[in-house]
Amino acid sequence: MISAVVLLLAVSAAFMGIGIVYKRVPDTVKGEDVMFWYSLFSLVLLLPAEFYSGSVSAIPIPWIICLLLIGNFNIFGMLLLQTAMKRGNSGIAWALTQSALIGPFLFGMVFFGEKHSLLGITGLCLVLLGMICQIKDERKTPGAAPGRMHSLLLAFCAFLCCAVTQTALTISSYSAIPMSGTGKTFLLMLGAVAGLLIFKLSRRNTSFALSGKMAVTALLLSFLSLASTLLLFLALDKLAAFSLAGLAYPVSLGSSIAGFALYSACVEKEKLSYRQAAGIISIIAGIFLLGF
Repeated sequence: MISAVVLLLAVSAAFMGIGIVYKRVPDTVKGEDVMFWYSLFSLVLLLPAEFYSGSVSAIPIPWIICLLLIGNFNIFGMLLLQTAMKRGNSGIAWALTQSALIGPFLFGMVFFGEKHSLLGITGLCLVLLGMICQIKDERKTPGAAPGRMHSLLLAFCAFLCCAVTQTALTISSYSAIPMSGTGKTFLLMLGAVAGLLIFKLSRRNTSFALSGKMAVTALLLSFLSLASTLLLFLALDKLAAFSLAGLAYPVSLGSSIAGFALYSACVEKEKLSYRQAAGIISIIAGIFLLGF
């Protein structure tokens, strides 16, 4: 059990690291360029595993197309999140986007008849309450309200994109057709690369120059993303032995939100009102309860 806790903390640290990289991307580097190279590097890193397993070949064509499109949704959500973190309070933007976990939770209840405990329903209500606290507080903030509301809108759009992505991936898990995690991840990254390529060309941006800063940022994101996925799978295996696998996502996400909120306050010196702080605590508590 101790090893599972250590793995979950490592997953949380990796998630938090991704948020810090998003926040610290130099202003001279375009977000879509970072995401393009990040997706491409991740794709290259996954190639040996995919070549060895051949998992994509076992996925039906309709699901391949669906996963490629989901990859577009996911990377677009990450672009929105990165922009929101640059323009407003990064701790709030990160907390709102990570709340996308409620997407598959609600979808499972409505369309698959999943039964949840009172604690789970309470968790859902707490997450929604925490999100409302952020919106109401920003609307009452004088002076800086327009710019910060724009950041909040971007974060909410990122939340929607991530909720759609997570819900679609959850639906794929309900499918009777076996689809490995490697195959799905490979197709998601391939869809992201293709989508960003089309996006860049549509804006007549044919520059694919890779600067040193961009290469470091993209490689760091690739490492953190793949490391968090691997560590999460290991933690799931450990927790499954104690029938606690359902806690993996809530604990790792909740911890990363709490950790990033501390980082944004202590390192980035971003200020939170009492209502915003209470809202983030409500989101964290709600995500933890969703695991029950």
